[in-house]
Amino acid sequence: TATDTDDSTGKIIYESNNFPVKSSIKNELESFIGESMQVPPFFSALKYKGKPLYKHAREGRLIEKDPRDIKIYKILNIVVENAFVSFEISCSKGTYIRSIARDLGEKLGCGGHLVELIRLSQGKFELKDAKKVDEIQMSDLINIEDLSF
Repeated sequence: TATDTDDSTGKIIYESNNFPVKSSIKNELESFIGESMQVPPFFSALKYKGKPLYKHAREGRLIEKDPRDIKIYKILNIVVENAFVSFEISCSKGTYIRSIARDLGEKLGCGGHLVELIRLSQGKFELKDAKKVDEIQMSDLINIEDLSF
């Protein structure tokens, strides 16, 4: 299933009963590894005339941005279960994982969209080191001047 937002919140724009075999899914997904150009989703925070694309899209104007350079360093733990594919991806800044799901569905001819995203790391910060709000101590706070990505 493909949606207009490239995720599960969007309107369905394509459905297929075709579901590729696991080996095809794995091969196509691994074909994203390396440098490539990616078209950002219509529903993104990128701006057009000072206004986020998602606002234009919600008003019925789909503004296509030029493809952007991205790099996929690695894709690990690919699991195919029923009509769902999950994986871990290490990628460059500016990569849209929703676009990876969309593009994978297009390559396979079955449609695709993102159902769930869990960011495991951002720069030097890792999810495994995160704390719940009620667990935070003053010593856990980081001065903004000390941040670097």
